[in-house]
Amino acid sequence: MKVYLDMELQVNKQSMPYVLVILTALVVVQALVILYILPTKDAHAQEESLAQERQFSDVIEEYIGLAEQDENVRIAFRLRTPLLENAQTYVVPTRRTNEEGTSRVVSEIGSDYVCFDTTGAGTRIMECVPFSNIASIDYLVP
Repeated sequence: MKVYLDMELQVNKQSMPYVLVILTALVVVQALVILYILPTKDAHAQEESLAQERQFSDVIEEYIGLAEQDENVRIAFRLRTPLLENAQTYVVPTRRTNEEGTSRVVSEIGSDYVCFDTTGAGTRIMECVPFSNIASIDYLVP
């Protein structure tokens, strides 16, 4: 029985370098797979996010174009988090003055934001909202 154990230990000692080489190769392969997959996912997510932002700005530009063609049309931007108290929804009358004497227009559309320019009572306020804070955009036809 003692001879058998000695032989088993000899076999294990001889195969130990092979086992270490195989384990090292597996770790290297796993590291390469992780290094390849992670940037690919991030790049894909970033491309998808940019495509959504481009689509969002295209929708805003399209709605503004339609509202400029028909003076009865308005656009409502509902915000997730209001910029000011009681200002959850921004209605853009597209360069028309409302009954309160103020006018709000979309003054700028960036790659990931939209800015509103509000004038009235001798004041002018420009507020910019990131697309991530816009819950919905409604095209209002009376």
